[in-house]
Amino acid sequence: MAAGMPSPLFIAAESGVRFLGVPTFEPGGWSDVVELVEELGRDPRGYESLIIDSVDHLEPLCWSYVCAMHNDDRGRKHGHISSWPYGQGYARATTEWRRLLDALDALTDTMPVMLIAHSQVKPFKNPTGEDFDRYEVKLHRAASALLIEWADCVAFAAFDDVVTHVDGRAKVAGSGERDMHLQRRPAWDAKCRWPTPPTLPLHWWELMRHNGASDAHHIDNLAAELSDELQAKVARLFERVKTNEDLTKLLDWVRSKQGDRS
Repeated sequence: MAAGMPSPLFIAAESGVRFLGVPTFEPGGWSDVVELVEELGRDPRGYESLIIDSVDHLEPLCWSYVCAMHNDDRGRKHGHISSWPYGQGYARATTEWRRLLDALDALTDTMPVMLIAHSQVKPFKNPTGEDFDRYEVKLHRAASALLIEWADCVAFAAFDDVVTHVDGRAKVAGSGERDMHLQRRPAWDAKCRWPTPPTLPLHWWELMRHNGASDAHHIDNLAAELSDELQAKVARLFERVKTNEDLTKLLDWVRSKQGDRS
């Protein structure tokens, strides 16, 4: 999904990004990340979107920075974030996440930002009934809560597996495609600040088609008034969109076809 964003730059906190064939920046430390985001806010360098992959791999860089640059309230250094007394290290780390989010806020005026995270299954203490397990972002809980609150859209990605029972045994089937879930469920966190269906295919432009501020949304609305043949062509052209310029050209083309209705 992230590789399909317009002219993307990946902050590659983990090695898997190199297989995507996209522009990457590999940070040597936490400061590298914050400084890059601040620089992109001043000069996008031709990039049209920014992806951090992944924030849970970025978190150890944040912790190392906190331990190197800060002391606890008694002036003592600590070698690991967990050794700080009374959770002071994690509190310092939350302040650093806020510093990064401030820089990302300034950047979102010019380009979309995606933060990717892995999930983990954790027990959930249910105040209204039986406890159960659920997926959570693989971050310290304070950082996770902060990032979820900050984001306009939180999507939980999963394969479209379907479980059936045959002769008392569970069987799992699916197409191998992944969907993004955009509404919170007991098993995961999700949200979106603009109207969307509960589930969409895991593609960037599928999400943008439901964002009223996006040209992708305008293209969909205009294409709905075209002939079936032209709607099919719009769908094919959508698959080729790689940059915002491509999207603008497609929007102009759809507008030019407004008279071709049958």
